[in-house]
Amino acid sequence: MSWSNNCYKLPRIADYAAAKKRFDDTAQPRTSRWGTFQRPLDGARAYHKRIQFDPSNQAYELVLYHTPLVTYYPDGAVAVRPDSRKTSREFLYATLPLGLSVTSHADETMVVAHTLEGQAWYSVAVGALRFEHCGNHLWRLTSPADQRVRERMCLKRAALVRKATKPFLDWVQTTRALCGEPSTKPNAVPKYPDSLDAFQDTELWPRLAVRVPDRATWMQGAYDAFGARTEFAISNHEPPRRGRHPKFS
Repeated sequence: MSWSNNCYKLPRIADYAAAKKRFDDTAQPRTSRWGTFQRPLDGARAYHKRIQFDPSNQAYELVLYHTPLVTYYPDGAVAVRPDSRKTSREFLYATLPLGLSVTSHADETMVVAHTLEGQAWYSVAVGALRFEHCGNHLWRLTSPADQRVRERMCLKRAALVRKATKPFLDWVQTTRALCGEPSTKPNAVPKYPDSLDAFQDTELWPRLAVRVPDRATWMQGAYDAFGARTEFAISNHEPPRRGRHPKFS
């Protein structure tokens, strides 16, 4: 079977000149599906992996299915679209020039760039990231990227959460004991939670939010009220933390 999503045999295209040479040296397949400005990257049967020329801006695009993932411009800039799908990451990993790569963080694709200041991690929810070559496989970001944030627990505010929830949790434990129903999961209802995340799965939250049917809405309102969790911006040169939500990378 000739159709495949394997990307490890795709060429690594370093710059605009290499993209132009690849396009010019590859013959246009004779089948009708291939357009005048399209050339294969992995054989004539792999139409879903191709290089195409855009006459409007004289740029060359590396396309996976219908999405241009890498674009090479005449001024030397390279635009990378960090698509979150696994095949897209493999395509980018195989074709990006040296000094640029991709990594997965909590189902989000981040572009890893070697810069003059060291290694950096960038992400963008919509659009592409544009880089300028600085020589010796070093790159500089020239387009806006999403601000990375990290969560922080305020200990003083966390104490307020514990103080507010302790009477209700003590009431639950006492009721269960008087009714002769010892908890089969002692950790299911934490007695002194440090955050409302540890409190949200108990049967108490409907009593505290009778008029809020959505648990997520209630939790967000509780966080806003207690302020136990705060966010602060981090540098793009800090590596992402594994196993965490991308919002708190």
